[in-house]
Amino acid sequence: MNRNKKILNVTMAAGMAAVLGTTPVIAAAQEADNGVSKEETVYVNATAEGEVKDITVSDWLKNSGSAEGDVSDVSDLEGIKNVKGDETFTQDGDKVTWNTDSSDIYYQGTSNKELPVDMKIKYYLDDQEITPEELAGKSGHLRMEVSYTNKSKKTVKVDKKDVEVYSPFVMVTGMILSSDNFSNVTIDNGKVISDGDKEMVVGVAVPGLKNSLDLSDDLSDKIDIPEGFTMEADVTDCTMGNTFTMAVTDLLSSLNLEDSDDLDELQDSLDELDDAAVKLVDGSKDLFDGTKELYDGTKDLYDGTEDLKDGTSQLYDGAKDLDDGAKTLKDGTSQLYDGSKDLDDGASQLYDGAKTLNTGASQLYSGTTSLYSGTKTLYDGTRTLYGGANTLASSYNEFDAGVASAKTGASQLNSGAKTLQSGISQYTAGVDSLASGVNSYTEGVDTVNSNMAEYNKGMKSLTDGVNKYVAGGNQLADGVTAYVNGATQLTNGVSTYVSGASALAQGTKDYVSGTSALVEGVGQLAPGIQQASEGISAASAKLTEIAKNVAAAKPETMVKSLNQYADGADSLADGVTEYVGKVGEAASGAASVAEGAKSLADGTAALVSGATQVKDGIGKLKEGTSYSISQIGDSASKTMNDSAASIREAAAQIETTVTAQSAGVSTDAAAGAISATQSSMSSAIATLQGALGTEGLDEGTAAAINSAIEQLNAGLGNASAAQGELGNIQAQSQVAVQAETNGSSVQESLNAIASTLEGAAGSISEAASASSSTLAGEADKLIAGAASVESGAQTANAGAAQLSTGADSLNSGMAQLKETGEGQLSTGASNLKAAGTQVRESLTAVSSLVAGLGDLSSMTDSVNQLAEGAKQISEGNEKLQAGYKQLQDTKAAETLTSGADQLLNSEKTITDGINTLQGKDNANATALLNGASTLKSAKESLDAGISSISKATGKLVTGVGQIAANSVALRSGASQLTASSDTLNSGASQLTAGTKSLVSGAGTLVAASGQVKSGIAQLKNGAADLRSGASQLRSGANSVNNGTRELKSGTSSLVSGTKDLKDGTKTLKDGAKDLNDGAKTLKDGTSSLKDGAKTLDDGAKDLKDGAKDLKDGAKTLKDGAKDLKDGEKEFYDDGIKKLKDTMEEDFQSVLDRLEALQSDDAAYTSFTGKDDSMSGNVKFIIETEGFDDGSED
Repeated sequence: MNRNKKILNVTMAAGMAAVLGTTPVIAAAQEADNGVSKEETVYVNATAEGEVKDITVSDWLKNSGSAEGDVSDVSDLEGIKNVKGDETFTQDGDKVTWNTDSSDIYYQGTSNKELPVDMKIKYYLDDQEITPEELAGKSGHLRMEVSYTNKSKKTVKVDKKDVEVYSPFVMVTGMILSSDNFSNVTIDNGKVISDGDKEMVVGVAVPGLKNSLDLSDDLSDKIDIPEGFTMEADVTDCTMGNTFTMAVTDLLSSLNLEDSDDLDELQDSLDELDDAAVKLVDGSKDLFDGTKELYDGTKDLYDGTEDLKDGTSQLYDGAKDLDDGAKTLKDGTSQLYDGSKDLDDGASQLYDGAKTLNTGASQLYSGTTSLYSGTKTLYDGTRTLYGGANTLASSYNEFDAGVASAKTGASQLNSGAKTLQSGISQYTAGVDSLASGVNSYTEGVDTVNSNMAEYNKGMKSLTDGVNKYVAGGNQLADGVTAYVNGATQLTNGVSTYVSGASALAQGTKDYVSGTSALVEGVGQLAPGIQQASEGISAASAKLTEIAKNVAAAKPETMVKSLNQYADGADSLADGVTEYVGKVGEAASGAASVAEGAKSLADGTAALVSGATQVKDGIGKLKEGTSYSISQIGDSASKTMNDSAASIREAAAQIETTVTAQSAGVSTDAAAGAISATQSSMSSAIATLQGALGTEGLDEGTAAAINSAIEQLNAGLGNASAAQGELGNIQAQSQVAVQAETNGSSVQESLNAIASTLEGAAGSISEAASASSSTLAGEADKLIAGAASVESGAQTANAGAAQLSTGADSLNSGMAQLKETGEGQLSTGASNLKAAGTQVRESLTAVSSLVAGLGDLSSMTDSVNQLAEGAKQISEGNEKLQAGYKQLQDTKAAETLTSGADQLLNSEKTITDGINTLQGKDNANATALLNGASTLKSAKESLDAGISSISKATGKLVTGVGQIAANSVALRSGASQLTASSDTLNSGASQLTAGTKSLVSGAGTLVAASGQVKSGIAQLKNGAADLRSGASQLRSGANSVNNGTRELKSGTSSLVSGTKDLKDGTKTLKDGAKDLNDGAKTLKDGTSSLKDGAKTLDDGAKDLKDGAKDLKDGAKTLKDGAKDLKDGEKEFYDDGIKKLKDTMEEDFQSVLDRLEALQSDDAAYTSFTGKDDSMSGNVKFIIETEGFDDGSED
């Protein structure tokens, strides 16, 4: 099918570009003496298989406008016509005469002559030959074989012999293939250029040249001078446009061999080139050795970052364990604080009970005062009776008058005496009971007094426990301080690490930049080598033209070819020089890496130190808190249980005493005491139930609190039952009622206090035990976590050290590469450049070399070897390019740069973690230090509380001692009271007997007045005895009153002591609160530590990834350097050495035949003919038809 002119122009441009890129620059045609030359272009339309259909020829008579007169021309064209001007012509056979008008002549015509070069195209689909028509629309693997046959033979002189050669033609075929239909396009002699939408294919051949050069069998097998080309592709719905082929005839006209006159000088230059190539090979080997050391260093670097990552992972895990332990510690201190609040509440209830006991003692004292007042009245009555008896005795004379009255009075007295005796019996029985109660009370006091030593011992244990608690608090504060210092060192170490990581990242980026520049320099080196290879190949091809140019006296052609070769050597030297410079930059980057790694190692060392201090601080924290909580709980529990036992014994004794006083007791005071006790118990129950709601309360402490609540509820039941019993008690004696009321109140209060103390003691003991166990366990977790942190930090430090070692190895390798390989490469490049310069300088003597050439046939093998060397250099160059493409395809530089950027970005994350750990303006560390200071300051409060408890204990001991001392007097008074009771009973018996006698006497007095005097005397004696007994009774009551006064004083001291105990427990509670606050601050600090460790772990991962990328890039660089080393060796073995050998052996023979091919005898200058006076030049453009499946484009 026909294509539009635009496609034609595009294809022509592609063909021209290929020709200009693969053939020598076409020299201007030599003009004839008259200056007119003929430029001829032959346009051939052919089938898709290359069969000629028609030929159109365009001729340009160049410079014909300047000719004087008509211009004669020769042409066998048919249908000649002027295509540009109005000039006319006349034709006589093949002779054409043009009438010029100061303008060049352009004319056109047709021809049916045979072309000097035939073109054949064969198509194979899946290895089966197929016609273009059959191929249209098919799919499969296409092979297109294009062959050219040179039919233009000429006879020329070679070494004075006639030799047949073919006129030199260069055939260039171009085609444009759609990427929709063609893929995987390849060509054996040519190039494929793809822009994504289409494939531009250019094939090149030089038909007949191989035969014209008459190459030896050895060189003929090695040097491939193509007679055609083969294009292969995978096709889908195959369709193909027109192909365009250009044939040019002046391939060898640009070669000028006239200056080749000094083979010795050229040989010297080749020797120097050989030496330079050897040095270049040595330099590439040193480069490979250096990159191998670089790769080994990056492996060490990567191994170090792996260890660092493992260490930071352990650091993070340890920080998590530390944070978890700190949380448990906080929960334990919260429980301790809640228990101290319960202890404070119990102490408050104890204080309230002591106040109630003091009130009961006051009431008891008031009752004994009333008892003493009653005995005083009785004593006064007996005195009156005794006075009456005396009066009766002295008034005996009046007796008779009143005998009747006396008898009546005696009867009444007898009746009253009986009543008095009954009352006295009841009184004395009460006195006996009171004395027994007093004895029991004093025994209780003695028991309390005897237990005061145990109480003092318990208070000493409490004091020692508090002191140990204070010491533990100090240890805890010291541990917190050490932790803060360690955390500060840790943050400083991390800051150092961040700085080192930043330097490492920057060094990595510098290294990547240097490596990129290194790759770029090597990339520039490869084209230089390629250019040198192409120059050698071009030189090999052009040397075939030298012989002709020598014969034509045109040595400038060879000069130009060798200049191109020298230019390639310069490019290679420049590339090596630039590569050397990039090696220096890479060495600088490696030094930065080493410096960053050292900073990293310093940072991890500081990290190890900080982690060790944290672990030691937690150990001190465990020792202080565990011992203090256990000691405080045991001491407080024992003290409270001992006090409760003593109080219960006293209450039992008071109950026995009071019960013996009277069955009729006033219920008001007892009801008040019971009510107060119930209120205290209810308050304690509410407090304990509130503690059950505390967040984070462990199961053991909760069980202990529930047990205490059950005991208090049982006490409430007993109090309610006692309150109900009060309604059944009846009042009999005011004194007994007062004693019963006071005793019951005291007894109930003491029992309530004892129950509260026992319950609270049990709760505190269990809570302290549970808290101590829990805190010890969690402290062990904290220590384990801190040990993990320390171990992780040590691992990180080891990894950093290994990283530093790897970086040093990297730096050492780069330095060695810079010191050794750089010098050798620089020397090689300088020598190579100097050799190129000498080659240029030696070209001035080439003409003398040509004059002295001997046997032409001996140069054939040299030319063939030169071409073979060019081919092998080209292959080596392709290997070099493949190696560097692989280096670039791995994107190692991008990965390294990305890793460095991530490392730099992780610097901010790590810095943020440090800021989080430290808090704003170092707030976290300040808070921890403040907590430690508060914990230490709590020592003063605890010391003050212990001092107050000690003072209260002293007062309590004094009060108990006073009570014990007064109990002796009370016991003595009770004994006197008992003795007085005997006397009183005796007196009452005597009174009874006396009244009986009085009655009898009165009767007798009535009967016999003589007996009256005797009865009056007996009456007087009985009254005296009665007065004596009343006096003893009064003395005993006074002793009882004095004892109750001492009891009241003792209970006042007890109130004062319990108040001090209450103040001490409040101080204990405040200290526990401070401990709890300190634990909370510690928890906040460990959370920040955990976050910082996590950030550090993430940064270490980024560093590890970057080191891996660095290692991969170094491996790729090493592989590329190996390819460069192998390519340099191949470049020398197959290129430079063979070039030298070829120049020495086969050069002359090739020069002679090239000279013959360059002569006018071999040249093809016109297709249709020309005048002998004109020079000529002709080129052919052959357009083949395209084909498709018939669908429209």
